[in-house]
Order: sequence, then C-alpha cells, then structure tokens
Amino acid sequence: MTTLVDELTAIKNVSLVGQTFNLLGILVNNPRIKTGRGDNILDLTIQDEAVPQLLGNASSIALRILRRRIDDFPNINGPGDVVLAQNVKLQTIDSKRTVVAHMQSAASVFVFPLDGIPKADVKDLYSIGAYKLPKLSYKFGSHTNPASETISPPVQVKIIELGAAALQFKSQIDQFAFRTPAPAGQPPIPFASLPATAGVSRQAPPRTLPNCPNTAGIPSQATTNIAHSIPPRKPKWKPKHRRLRELEANKFYDLSGEVVKKVPSDMRSLELHITDYTENSQLYPNMEDNPRPGPVGQMTLLVKVWEPHAGYIYENIEEQDFVLLQNVQTKYSPVGFLEGALRTDRYYPDKVCVRKLDQQDQIDEINDLKTAYFTRRRGQDTSAVANEPKKPSAKAAAKKKEVKREQQRVQRELEQRELEQQLEAKIVAGAGLNPHIKAEFSDIRLSTVSEIIKNPALKRTHPSGNVTVLPFVNAKYRTRVRVVDFSPGFLQQFTRSMADCNWNTALQSVEPNDRKRDDRWEWAFVLLVEDINVPAGATPERLRLFVTGQDAEKLLGGLKAVDLGANTETVVKLEERLFILWGNLLELKESFRGSSKTLPLPSGDQMLQNTPFECCIEEYGKKLPSPNSAHPQGWQRTHRIFGTQILDADPTSS
Repeated sequence: MTTLVDELTAIKNVSLVGQTFNLLGILVNNPRIKTGRGDNILDLTIQDEAVPQLLGNASSIALRILRRRIDDFPNINGPGDVVLAQNVKLQTIDSKRTVVAHMQSAASVFVFPLDGIPKADVKDLYSIGAYKLPKLSYKFGSHTNPASETISPPVQVKIIELGAAALQFKSQIDQFAFRTPAPAGQPPIPFASLPATAGVSRQAPPRTLPNCPNTAGIPSQATTNIAHSIPPRKPKWKPKHRRLRELEANKFYDLSGEVVKKVPSDMRSLELHITDYTENSQLYPNMEDNPRPGPVGQMTLLVKVWEPHAGYIYENIEEQDFVLLQNVQTKYSPVGFLEGALRTDRYYPDKVCVRKLDQQDQIDEINDLKTAYFTRRRGQDTSAVANEPKKPSAKAAAKKKEVKREQQRVQRELEQRELEQQLEAKIVAGAGLNPHIKAEFSDIRLSTVSEIIKNPALKRTHPSGNVTVLPFVNAKYRTRVRVVDFSPGFLQQFTRSMADCNWNTALQSVEPNDRKRDDRWEWAFVLLVEDINVPAGATPERLRLFVTGQDAEKLLGGLKAVDLGANTETVVKLEERLFILWGNLLELKESFRGSSKTLPLPSGDQMLQNTPFECCIEEYGKKLPSPNSAHPQGWQRTHRIFGTQILDADPTSS
C-alpha cells in the first residue's frame, strides 16, 4: 500500500524552477482544455488560501496537466474542488509560475469534489485514522493505481480544512473564476461535445456548435489548438443510476429524486420516501384521497436507511431536498411492493452513500419530470369534468370500488393513529409526565440517560477485527428526564451576543475593521438532567443538555433572544416558561446562594418540586483547542435538546 505525499509545500514558497513540489489547493478558475495533434493540456489555477481578499495573490499558482488522451484528465466539478498535485515541476510559462504534470513524469493530480468532502467538525476523526476519505471522492492520474494508494491523515485533515474554507467562500470563488477571462479570440467549446469513450483519444468537435452563435466554420483542431472553458455539462449519471420506472427487485441502483418524507425509525435508522415523478407498477400506490405525501400513483419509493447514511440524512437532508442515493438494494416488502434498503458497507463502514444534489442540470431534470406530472394531472382533472359519462363503465365502476376500499383503509389508519395518540396520552399521564412539554419524533425509540451515555455505537469493529472507540457519534434520541440544575446561574446570562467573537467564533477569522455590525443575540444555556426512575440510594446518570439557537427558541415557544440584561420583560416571560419546565428549581438556586447548599440535590430530595418530561436529544462532537487527559482525541462528546417545546400551561390560552 503506497502512501501519498505527507509533506506539502505552501504555494507562496514555490520558487525554484525545475524543482518538483507537492501542492494542495482550492480550484479557483474554470478549467480550460487545449487540444491538438500532440498532448492535450488542462490548465487549472489552485490556491491554498481561500480568504476572498487574497484570491489570485501569491498563494495561487497555475497548474498544467498534459495527457495523451482527454479521458486521462481527472474529473472536475468546478471552482471550489480541492486539488492535490504530487511531484509537479515548476516552470515559467507566459511569464507565470506554473507547475506541470508531464505524461512522462511521476506526477499525479487528484481532485476532491467539494460536495464529497466531510465537514470540518469531524476532521479529528480523520487525523487519528478512525475514518478515511472515500476512494471514490477523488480521481487518479494515469501513473497511479487506485487500489494501492492511501492518503496520510495529515493530508486528509488539510483537504477537509480547505474544503470548509471553499464552502464558506464559494460565492466569492465563483465570482473570481467568472471574472477570469478566457484567452482572447478563442470561443468556448462545450465539454460534452467531445466523445467520452474510455481509452479512445477525443477528436475534433463539430464545426458548428449547438446553442453558440457565430461559431460556424471553426477550423478543425487537427490544425488549430483551441482553449476552452468547461461549462456545465448535461446531466451525467453513473451506469448504475436508474429512474424509479426502471427498477426491478433484487438489484443495486443509484437513485436520485426529491425527498417527500423522512421518518425516524430508531437511533440507527430511518425511512426515506423519495420520488422522481416516474411511475412503476411495483411501487406502493398513493391514492387520490390518501394523506400520504408525494405524487398520486405509484411514483414514490420507500428506502430503509441505516448508519452512517441515516446520521447524514438526519443532519443534512430535509423534505423537498433533491438527493442522490448510491448502492440502494431493491426488494419486495412483506405486502408485495418494491422498496429499497441502504445499508452499512461491510468493507467501508464509514462511507456515506447519500448526498444532496447541487448540480443544477441534475435538479432541472427531476423538475422537468415533476412539471410533466402536474401538467398531466391538470389535464386529467379537466377532461374528467368535461367528459364524465352518464353511466359508468365496468372499468370505471371497478376503479370506483378500488378507490372506496382505499378510502376505507385510510380511514382505518386515521382511526388507528387517533387511538395510538390517545394511548400515548394515557401513557404520559400514567408515567407522571408533564403534559405541557411536547417532544416530536415519537417514532424514535425511548432511551434512558444511561443508554445514551453507554451507546454501543461508540465502538466500531473493523473488518480486520480492530476496535476503534470513537469520541462521539452523530445520533438522535428520545428520553424522559427531569431538570436538576442549570447554568449560567442567572437568567440574564441565558443569551449571548453574536458580536462577541468568543461566542461567534466565525468572527475570529475576520479582521476587526472588516467585521460588520451584528446586533443579534442567541439563546445559550445548559440543563442538567437525570433519569426519572432512579433506584433508592443509587447514583443517577446525569446528562448536560445544551440549549442554543433555534432549538432553544422552539423550546421556549418562539421567544426571541434579546439582550436580557436590558430587557426585563423578556426575562419575566423566560422565567414563566422555564417554571413549566423545571418547577421551583430557580427558586432553590437563588435561595442556596451564599450558603453551603448546592445543586444538584440528591436524587429524590423532596425540596425539588418539578415534573419529569419527554424530550429529544441530539449527540454531536465539539472540537477542543487541544487534546487533554479527559479527551485525548481532542473532541468533547456533547448533547443538545431539539424538537421539544414548552406549551402554554393555561389551557384557556392555547
């Protein structure tokens, strides 16, 4: 197994002509190809600093790749991708510093699409080797063997950091790339016009280019070199990609579509309903009066999703998003309809096979199918009214009976749902839970605080048998707890200013003179909770729950964050809301000030009078400035409250 470059050179330090370097940078131009009789040339510009004010300065450099066939060039999505260039030689071309990857040299260029780079908050998991960048997230040069290459953890971390910077300043990078002109007198040639047959040199493009005025009679590339920018391509899918209308059972597919519903199943899986507005007679039917989301007919596929894909969907995918699911297995459900399964990869257990579509041509393709569907629907509705027969045919009568049966089934489902809700209300009352606090995601299995703390998913067993203990997992839970303490100690400190760089850390990367005035405030406080059932004399498991941002606003019934030190009216409202949540806890905390008594009290102490409640909890990781004995991997396992709301305690005001 060959390890790719460990040592990288900062681009601004590349100065000795003829010397080879290993560079890593963000693509900041629209790639240009020159084709001709000899070598094909791909010109890129990369930069290892993404601050907008520095785009195009000494931290950028031209990169030229020479290949005999265009097929040997790495695949590139566009500006913002991260490029790793290995063993490239510095030359001066057109008075510019240019590093070159010659065909005859050992140079290789790897491109990491921006949409495939993990988020920066998990980079330490890559630094310790717990995760590896998926092989499919980069393309290899012609002198490398994908199966024998690995990327060292430090370089993986740098790729993730550059990806985060590129994402943060994507619009500025796109504008910079747009402003960089193509060479004068050389018209753009669509990349899609070049044949893409692997192993065959691409020949000259057509003389007349579609949708490009004044291009008739362009000389053949056999006699003229032409430089061109690569514009957005037509929707391009991998061979395994299929529309829903093409699906068959017991096969593996890549699927794209619009999310119509996501339903949590338990802490490690969920059900995702997607549609691409094409019909398949093997899919579950969605009838006219069915309350199920999605288009009418057999156009929606239910996909059961497991980790790590489920965690990604929880975090990043919402209803009405356009997504790509890779390696989905199709099978028949117990009732005979086609459904999908997206499981953990046994060889690459951390590989995520879900991503949000960000190429507009791919999204437009699905939107075109959606528009065609609604156009047909409107036409059917109009013709049904204009041409309604006086006497229904046998086929129409059978259809009517089928619809009636479906309506009856739906009614039974609604009645069953109502009974379940009534049963849940009885369970809440029987468990002594606070009826004025509502938790969403009732489909998530209930967990105790102890089960959350000891989540077995923290241990990952690799195919080799090695066990990795992770500092945290991305997971969501539903539990029943009571509040036993909180911090900060004063309600007036429960919000933080977004102008405070110690709280809004994004400001730390911006010069003080460049910071814009920000008068916003954000909720920020912590609840200490424990299980509602603790055996007598036992030490209870306790969990710190962070309450911030929109999750806090939802918990507090829409109460907006303000400067509490200058707004006593909001403090009063806050105290009233939190009294429903924690009872006399604030009163106890205030009475203990200046005395030897402290919170939390021993479990079961009758001084604390509050009612336990049900809530949703999300687990994530918080990056620390440096590792310590308690957190040797540099991450703090953290939990926050979400999907939970304090309702009005007065039924007459609700």
